[in-house]
Amino acid sequence: MSLKITNLADHGRECEVALHTYFEVADVSQTEVSGLEARPHLDKLTQMQIEPSGRTIRFDQETDRVYQGAVDEVLIFDEGNQREIKIQPTNSESTVVWNPWIEKSKRMPDFGDEEYLKMCCVETANVAKDRMRIAAGESSTISVSISEHNS
Repeated sequence: MSLKITNLADHGRECEVALHTYFEVADVSQTEVSGLEARPHLDKLTQMQIEPSGRTIRFDQETDRVYQGAVDEVLIFDEGNQREIKIQPTNSESTVVWNPWIEKSKRMPDFGDEEYLKMCCVETANVAKDRMRIAAGESSTISVSISEHNS
């Protein structure tokens, strides 16, 4: 999947972009995301900048994070379905990891109260301080390759 942005203006522009990929999993509490352990992130719930943890991501509460810096791949281990999802971004300087958990799910009119239990969102992105800067008349493309492997 790819998205090409062309700046038709006569001056440079900045924009944020995220390829919103929501993954269905058997049980989010048995799901693990790896590949971002060495990256700092912005916790959007607290607005705090967090240093790299060295740990994989597990879901046990609302999660809304912007990981900064390019990565070669991110892996989602969906234990319940015995599969691994491989995400390989190109021209991406940030990765968003999101799960609304209980209370936010209830407040979202377009999201079922229990849907958070069976999903995680890992987005290939260029957002926040990593937003794209595109010169007049220039283009930029962000893309992601996603594959699934049964374990």
